[in-house]
Amino acid sequence: MKTELYINGVGCVSRLKGFEELLDETHQPNYKELIPAMKLRRMSKVMRMSNYAALTALSQANVEIPQAINVGTGYGCLVDTEKFLSTLLDNNEEFSNPSAFINSTHNTLAGSLAILLGAKGQNFTFVHPENAFENALIDAQMGMDEGSFSDALLGGVDEKTDILQSLSSHFVDSEIGEGAAFLSVTNKPLGNSKALIKGVMTDSSKMNETLFLEKFFQEMQLKKTDLDFVLSNAEIGTQSSIIDYKKLIGDYPTITAFACAFAATIIERQQTPLFLKMPEKNINNILVYNRYQNGSQSLILISKIA
Repeated sequence: MKTELYINGVGCVSRLKGFEELLDETHQPNYKELIPAMKLRRMSKVMRMSNYAALTALSQANVEIPQAINVGTGYGCLVDTEKFLSTLLDNNEEFSNPSAFINSTHNTLAGSLAILLGAKGQNFTFVHPENAFENALIDAQMGMDEGSFSDALLGGVDEKTDILQSLSSHFVDSEIGEGAAFLSVTNKPLGNSKALIKGVMTDSSKMNETLFLEKFFQEMQLKKTDLDFVLSNAEIGTQSSIIDYKKLIGDYPTITAFACAFAATIIERQQTPLFLKMPEKNINNILVYNRYQNGSQSLILISKIA
């Protein structure tokens, strides 16, 4: 069984402002609180979101420089990619500014964090149309199993653009969203630990969701009745109260990072946001389920620390 990860810090930029206020558009915090103004001027919107969420998570965890940085993304720096490609077309593929290309690459997000923090350890970017954040999480588990590091910064970041929204109806059924969510995790509990990632499982074979769920429960030695809430975009027959997190903030490839941050906050506070109107109860286990358009799926179990 892979290492359990203790969540010590959570940072998130999304339509959810704080814990209780849900906005129509992505909340833009006061970035100057955490990012120097001179550096902020050179950052695109998605880099600002990513760096702010990461710095928030590290601040809560009292970590200055993480030993490893794993960032999952599906779209990467989409605005910069569009800008780079438009410049290529406008200039007949000549005299293109190299900085536009550098800023458009997917690993810019993790790389900018390393530069901002002065981090010289592992710096990985996981790029997939699905399960990108889950793979970042699994890699952190493997790294801690091997003793390569004992703490890590894990994130999922994606942005939306007008072009993406105009094309979205061709590949997703739900509203397009965006967000940046980061978790500062360790392989041992600390005094400020909020919650525990007990396990993660992915499936790309389009397994029947009931069989997939049973396989996960068996591995986790879990019963359906052990679940208090399920964060899910689909009915999966757990008989638990379901929160459709995609209806809250929209859909994007690494939305499970937000779901994990949201679940950890719910467990720490022992309550859900009032606007959800969920029953009050003692919250010990929250299951995060995501099913993608192509049939791939994932499960992540977030639990209260005993």
